[in-house]
Amino acid sequence: MKNFLLLVVLILAFFSIDHKIIKEPREELFGTITHFLSGSIKTTKDSAAKSASERIKSKLELTSTQSTYIDTHTKTNQKMKAFNTRFCIKNDLNLYFQGNDLRQICQIIEQQVKKISN
Repeated sequence: MKNFLLLVVLILAFFSIDHKIIKEPREELFGTITHFLSGSIKTTKDSAAKSASERIKSKLELTSTQSTYIDTHTKTNQKMKAFNTRFCIKNDLNLYFQGNDLRQICQIIEQQVKKISN
């Protein structure tokens, strides 16, 4: 019981004392935890774009440059929506995909965009 009480006192001291020796490691620990949590939120947040990228790669046979292009434009949900607007809705010229390949990519991306907006 004494050990538990000592542990509680040390934890409280760690969080409340603003001395340079304690403050720097505490801020470093909080920074690490914050970075980890924001990274996990980001991966959850952009899961629709990641899913679209995986589906496109499984459905089409892509060259390495096309694969890199898809990775770039489906890195985040925002970029995926921009791709959808530019190449699927406005029918802008795409230098990497034309015809049936672009149509299939647009179908996959439009499905993911609908999931995001619902």
